[in-house]
Formats: sequence, C-alpha cells, structure tokens
Amino acid sequence: MRRTALAIVALLLFGCGAGGREPTSSPAAPTPMAATPTNIAGNYAIAVTASSICILRSAARTRTYSAIVTQSGADFQTALKGSFPFGYQFFGSVNGASVTGFVAIAEPLAGGIAGGDVLSITGNLQAAVSGTVITGTLNGAFNDSLSGVSCNATNHQIVFTRQ
Repeated sequence: MRRTALAIVALLLFGCGAGGREPTSSPAAPTPMAATPTNIAGNYAIAVTASSICILRSAARTRTYSAIVTQSGADFQTALKGSFPFGYQFFGSVNGASVTGFVAIAEPLAGGIAGGDVLSITGNLQAAVSGTVITGTLNGAFNDSLSGVSCNATNHQIVFTRQ
C-alpha cells in the first residue's frame, strides 16, 4: 500500500515525458485574439470536492486550502500554504473571465505518510471568475491510497473564495 502511494505521488510530481518524440509541424491556423485577463491575484480559500459519483471517505471527499495566487499577464501560479511533503503543482492561465489550468496535489491525511494515508488530486481546471469567487470543475482523479479508491470524473468541483 505504501509503495503504491509513493508511486502515485512520484507520477503526479514528475509526470510522463513526451517519449522523445519530436513535434510535427503543420500550417498554423490563425490564432483568435485573447481577451484581457481578469486579475485574479490575491489570497484565497480553495475548496476541492470530489464528484458525487465518487465513493470516498469523508476525509478525502472535500479538501480545503489557503492559497496565494500570483499572476503575470495571463499566466497564474498558486502557492498553497501548509506542509506538502510530496509537493504540488497548481498553475494555469486566464482569458477574460475564464480560468484554465492544471492541479496536482498529494498530501498525507490522518494516518500519515508512514501509514500510507495519502490523498492525491489531479486534473485539468476549467473555471470562471465572478466577482470575488472563481468556480469551476476539475476533470481528473481523486486517489485515496489508504482505502485504495480512485475516482475519475469530469465534474469534481473547485471554488476559490477571495479572502
């Protein structure tokens, strides 16, 4: 169980390479003009909730994080506050009021790392800015190493509330 958790975490943090393939070139299509990005920089409380189709224990169903979002032009980075011994990735871009990005978080739960109690959340973020709140979905997976449950869904919920 512990080796499985560590393998999942390693995959999350280091990902899969392109396999040494060279990109192919093709004629470039005209690129539509991007909308001016909404400024989303600031302090947030972020709640990530597993899809209702997921059968997860309560400790793994909804996770909340304090975060600082920084932004440079259309690109943003999210720094989570707290201890994340396996690290995390949380970044993306803003086009007008639309937010897209990638999330990969691996964190120990109550049983701790030694007990193999690790939750990983990964996926692609699609959200919209409305005032001081960013709401959207995460298309990806919640992986609970202690119970061995993995739930892939297109509609995990994510909410950023400006503090």
